[in-house]
Amino acid sequence: MPTKRDTMNGNDGKAEMEGWLHKQGDRYKTWNKRWFVLRGPNLFYFKSPKDLRVKGIINLVGYNVIADETIHSGKYCFKMQHDTERTFYFYTNSEKALKSWMRALMKVNISRNYAEPVLSSSSIATVSLETARRMRPRPPSIIMESNNDENASHTTHEDRHPMRNI
Repeated sequence: MPTKRDTMNGNDGKAEMEGWLHKQGDRYKTWNKRWFVLRGPNLFYFKSPKDLRVKGIINLVGYNVIADETIHSGKYCFKMQHDTERTFYFYTNSEKALKSWMRALMKVNISRNYAEPVLSSSSIATVSLETARRMRPRPPSIIMESNNDENASHTTHEDRHPMRNI
């Protein structure tokens, strides 16, 4: 198993989050207190914060983070589920720690890969970003136009063109 330095030095900057969590073991289902370090898409864990040897690494890509109070009675619990990988179970001793860990872990999978194009399921035609940047003033949104059409009979000329009265 690689050491903490070997594994984590490749990433610039600090960890997004680190701290104690209890993790359920895979084989014997016992609860083990571990020091976790979240860096990029990886969750590293150690026996203690001073330990140089990585106990394990969880690549978080594709995992869903779900609060689940039924995992361990009286504790603040969550699990990380994946469609094809092992499910991991965790608990903390405080609601604040639970929320902080869940928020940090969820952010891993909602960050955008800027090398990939943004796709939309909308059927409304749009202009390219380059064209939109050249347009001055910005075009009105479709929502604004449809609202104006529906409300045209309920507004006065001054309401529709407030700048003309100045």
